[in-house]
Amino acid sequence: MKLEGARLVGYRTISIAGIRDSIMIEQIEEIIQKVKIKVDELVKSNKFDYQLIFHTYGINGVMRDLEPNKQPHPHELCLLIEAVSSNQKNSDVICSLARSTLLHFGYPNRVATAGNLAFPFSPSDIKAGPVYEFNIYHLINIEDQKIFKMREVQL
Repeated sequence: MKLEGARLVGYRTISIAGIRDSIMIEQIEEIIQKVKIKVDELVKSNKFDYQLIFHTYGINGVMRDLEPNKQPHPHELCLLIEAVSSNQKNSDVICSLARSTLLHFGYPNRVATAGNLAFPFSPSDIKAGPVYEFNIYHLINIEDQKIFKMREVQL
């Protein structure tokens, strides 16, 4: 018998943005790390338990570090900002801080200061609701078949 189970780990908020600035794209990994540090500093006093993940579609967004095809940076990319926390309100706050920090983040050789991101949706932050993860995956040898009542079902 296979026994599977899932548990609630928190609530998710996402924001999707496009980036077309080649100067920013060339530095995106460093910029993301600095934004994560800034968000952590901003929420440190609140002691939020959270995860902040940036998915860069156009640069290893699907396979991440396992990507075998290493190409130079593209001319544009899609950035998915994902915040997960113990409740929806905290996830909303984390996503909002990450998005707004990245939107106005100053980086070396930056030319435009009107905003670094283009948003396909308004409002830009989307509540994605509960997040679950597998917490039980177990195979059990059952010798006594009488543990379960079997009945025939007519369809």
